[in-house]
Amino acid sequence: MKYVIYFTGLYAPFILINISYAHDFIDDIKTSITARNYYLDRNYTEETPYPAARDWAQGFILKAQSGYTAGDVGVGLDFMAYAGFKLYGSLDYAATGLLPVNKVTNQRANNYGEIGLTAKAKIFENTTVHVGILEPKLPVLFASPARLFPQTYRGIQIQTSEIPNFHLNVIYVDRINHRDSTNYEHITLANPNKRFNQAAESSGMHEFGGEYKLTDKTELSAYYANLHDVYQQTFLGVKGKKDTQFGQLLGDMRLYISNNEGKELAGNIDNQHFSGIWGIHNSNHTFSIGYMQSFGETAVSIR
Repeated sequence: MKYVIYFTGLYAPFILINISYAHDFIDDIKTSITARNYYLDRNYTEETPYPAARDWAQGFILKAQSGYTAGDVGVGLDFMAYAGFKLYGSLDYAATGLLPVNKVTNQRANNYGEIGLTAKAKIFENTTVHVGILEPKLPVLFASPARLFPQTYRGIQIQTSEIPNFHLNVIYVDRINHRDSTNYEHITLANPNKRFNQAAESSGMHEFGGEYKLTDKTELSAYYANLHDVYQQTFLGVKGKKDTQFGQLLGDMRLYISNNEGKELAGNIDNQHFSGIWGIHNSNHTFSIGYMQSFGETAVSIR
């Protein structure tokens, strides 16, 4: 939140010089309200403290995105608010990630909510800067939407498409807010399957890279990410499609290469993960086949 205050304070004089500059800021406001009812039931077949994980919750998500003020540098502000309510959550079952839970008593919160702000600026024609609460959708840093509310991060993100056919992303985050929490915490590398020496907490993470459209039907992507003093990860990807007399051939291949970095707080990390999916699309039908494999000393194969 402090970054939003600094950012907004820096650009406030430019907005106040001439209130007419704020017309686009107001006229281009977009708002949305999402109601999400989520029941999750996961049975455990192995011996665990609980026979299953079960929760039921109702959530509401309000988002408001302003436009940008006029001028060489346009500024704006995005707002989000979450409110979640417990419909069912028994002490006899493990938590599912839908609701905040007391780790000692296993008691779920009856309700919870939060408010977040993101300051933004538009520079040149196709360059934006966002500071505050972020929901990145990048190959390495990805805000998971798979629960009542999405993961969010605190940091700064720069996106630009000034170069034709090339989109660049640069992001730095220092805190994460998990899907069942309202607190921003340090980013950690979990170790539930004991493949690392230990879990590790990092001071922050940065990622940069982009996508290049080689042709209308072929896209190349490359990203580098660094979880400070824990690990570094390189991502390479290629997506393509080709028209044939049988339909449109589709392909999407991805490679992740991960190694320990800096102080190596989690110990040795050596993992290479490849995945690919290939298919054929004809009319309203798509048939595809996929393959994935992990390699390296700390790799975990998917079964």
